[in-house]
Amino acid sequence: MENFTPLSEFEALASQTGISLPPLLKNLLAFGKTAYGSDWSATWRERMLAGGPAFICWYDFEWLDAADARREVGEWLNPEAQDGKRFLPFAQSGAGDAYCLMPVDENSVGVALIFHDRETSRMIHRSFEDFVIAGYLECFANLDHLADDDFSEDEILQCLKADVHGVTALMTEKQGAYLRSLCEQELAKREFHPGPKARPEHVLSLISQEQLEKELAAVPMPDLAPFSITAAWEL
Repeated sequence: MENFTPLSEFEALASQTGISLPPLLKNLLAFGKTAYGSDWSATWRERMLAGGPAFICWYDFEWLDAADARREVGEWLNPEAQDGKRFLPFAQSGAGDAYCLMPVDENSVGVALIFHDRETSRMIHRSFEDFVIAGYLECFANLDHLADDDFSEDEILQCLKADVHGVTALMTEKQGAYLRSLCEQELAKREFHPGPKARPEHVLSLISQEQLEKELAAVPMPDLAPFSITAAWEL
């Protein structure tokens, strides 16, 4: 009997969609860093403090397994309906918006955010590695969602560092050292503006919003116009 693993199942889906898995995502799948397991509801707190699954400190991010990703492709993101665009979903938001691998050109794969309730979606990063770096930077600038889960400040740092160290062990040395160095910044309340018209808040963070914007400038958005999605039920 063939032994299916998260990596082998996503490799099969990658072959089906014609989208290569980025090396970092392959490593995360191979090391079981994308799986919650059947006991998640009973063990989530202990596992968060231990740093698993990957990106567990991010706000509003949930990994998809291969079966769910395949269903999203078949029912929503079928390439036959997307005017030549192709997608491989690997995660979602709580609202059901899909994070997908999407070819940038013949030689590279970026990350797109496909909205389930908007007319257009967009590519948000030129590579999976840029997506990971930006995700952690945004997390470093606002950690209040972990406080909302009743983690103490010491536990927030424990959770964050365990997550970062677990993921960066699978990244290049330069990228890993960069993210780990930011984890050594002081945890403090800093002013944060959630939107141009919103009142400023004071949130727990490792970096200021000004530093966030400066660091994000090194991972610029792709120069690709927003695009529409045609779901299978609209054909």
